[in-house]
Amino acid sequence: MLEKGYEVHGVSRTTNASEHSRISHLLNDPAVNDRRFFLHHADLNDPATPNRILTEISPDEIYHLAGQSHVGASFEKVEATCEITAKAVARQFTLLCRKLELFGGGLLAIDGSKFAAVNARDQNFNADKLQDLIARADARMNALNSAFSAPFSEIVAAFVCMFEF
Repeated sequence: MLEKGYEVHGVSRTTNASEHSRISHLLNDPAVNDRRFFLHHADLNDPATPNRILTEISPDEIYHLAGQSHVGASFEKVEATCEITAKAVARQFTLLCRKLELFGGGLLAIDGSKFAAVNARDQNFNADKLQDLIARADARMNALNSAFSAPFSEIVAAFVCMFEF
């Protein structure tokens, strides 16, 4: 995105420089860091911080790429992974859309596939449809949380099916 001239804002929950190794080339480049690339520190589980950042920067587009840094960690901390990759986002999504007036925008893609997204009238995400999806996602997340005593293959199947709306 930087190569295409975008101003990019990222969010990291840690200030530990060793955990930013994948973006250290950006952080160490004075032509990019704090000019076209900005790293904000926030915990996505705390709604106030992301909301403050979004209010400050007023982005044209938002991409949710949060998740565990390592595949192993995502399997070791399944509940935390589900919380940050789905549940926390679903809780804030309606508020953010209203605040940023995204419901009236020309493009609304919640799955990150900007170029494959279709926003035809029969597929619009209005408040009622979004509340229904959030309720269904919450129900599936709760089912997943109760499945921790199940065999690992059942947990993975529940996690994969969770997003099949």
